[in-house]
Amino acid sequence: MRRKRVVLCEGQHDLIFLSLLLGAENQSVVSKNWGQICGASDLSGESVTIKNFLRSRCTASYLLKQDENRNTCIHQMWIIYSYEREYPIKVVLDSDNGVTLDTLKNEMHKKMRKDLLNQESSNLFRLKKEEESGVFLYPVTLTKEVKRVTGKALDSVRGVDLQKEILQEFISNAPEWVHELRDFLLH
Repeated sequence: MRRKRVVLCEGQHDLIFLSLLLGAENQSVVSKNWGQICGASDLSGESVTIKNFLRSRCTASYLLKQDENRNTCIHQMWIIYSYEREYPIKVVLDSDNGVTLDTLKNEMHKKMRKDLLNQESSNLFRLKKEEESGVFLYPVTLTKEVKRVTGKALDSVRGVDLQKEILQEFISNAPEWVHELRDFLLH
């Protein structure tokens, strides 16, 4: 059986995009959005969701878990890293002009009291002792990049099926960083 992986992301578009990207590589995925995890913003729901995925007989290789926002995602990453290293944790976030990286580093120093990031590229940061685990930062927001490549605005499209179509078109015309993201998720 393949090793299970947990991928944290911050938005509904990210959840759809990552599902499509992994699906194109014949990877089985379980997706959970914030509402499914924590109806009342209860962080314990996140750990229950992960534990259920890891312990279940589910054959899916990936749990894609959408967090409430960037800060929740980063906070949860360091909690998971601190207490549970039995599976790779991958985080995919918007770079937000360096704000995300600053937040990530500040939270890491607060929780871990040391620098655990190895920067492999402008987008990819691996954890020093967990080379499968790490953080991938989109060069800009996913919605801006999709608009640039496809000419279509994800935010103005209602309905998951239409969003999937736009994201599939984006993947078909993907910039180089999407290939780097795919490799990060798969390895």
